[in-house]
Amino acid sequence: LGQFRVNHLSVGAGKHELISEENGLVFSRIRNSDKIIAGINLPKGNKEINVSTIFEDGEKINDFYSNQILEVKKGKVSLNSEFDIVLLEKNI
Repeated sequence: LGQFRVNHLSVGAGKHELISEENGLVFSRIRNSDKIIAGINLPKGNKEINVSTIFEDGEKINDFYSNQILEVKKGKVSLNSEFDIVLLEKNI
């Protein structure tokens, strides 16, 4: 988590926007061109996250927490991980 925060100034100093409180808390943080989506208290296993406020269809994004590369489809990403946290960033 510390490395993600170091990589993204938006985590500490960005504008916070709630995306969803359904099945956990999902929010975005934006500071200039630095944009991330974080989710906490999500179900373990399969998850579908709305990312349309930050990322576009076809973009590849990284879940920093589970180290998975995901593709945005219809404004969402789907992933399966053993964690209840997602930390989504643009895949560089």
